[in-house]
Amino acid sequence: MVVQRWFEPYQGGGQSRQFYAGDLVRVRLRVGSHMERHYVAIEIPLPSGLEGVDTSLASTAKLPSSPLEEGPGEGYEYESDEDTGEMRTADNPWAYRFYSPFDHIEMRDDRVIIFASHLPAGVHVHSFVARATTPGDFVLKPAQAEEMYTPEVFGRSDGGKLQVTLPTPVAEK
Repeated sequence: MVVQRWFEPYQGGGQSRQFYAGDLVRVRLRVGSHMERHYVAIEIPLPSGLEGVDTSLASTAKLPSSPLEEGPGEGYEYESDEDTGEMRTADNPWAYRFYSPFDHIEMRDDRVIIFASHLPAGVHVHSFVARATTPGDFVLKPAQAEEMYTPEVFGRSDGGKLQVTLPTPVAEK
């Protein structure tokens, strides 16, 4: 199995390994396999400067999940109105959903674990939100995917370092 993991600012702007304290970070994961797999567990360790954000909790500030929630803006234009006329309604629950083989997600303090009972052959993508909380330089342990009942079948992403810095105070600008 092949595992890739990277970090992006939540608003977009490409990959980065340096963030300001308080920033929202989108953690993206890509898992590829040349054959069908069963009972796959993917562990994504979070560096100490990041903290996973569980967006399903009522106490968490609601992040926009679809372009309809953000309102009309750049980048949300459709190619033709005929193809998406019925999809534009906000009450359509499938308007911005897609199939995902990952059927269980555990958000812990130091890692996120994703499970798939059945992982078809091909490339699968998942992402979640974290917040940069503590300034410093942190070790970035590799993400690992493995079949739970045959652990000799596994894959790992690269490691490295992640830096969280304090934002520049307004008085110094």
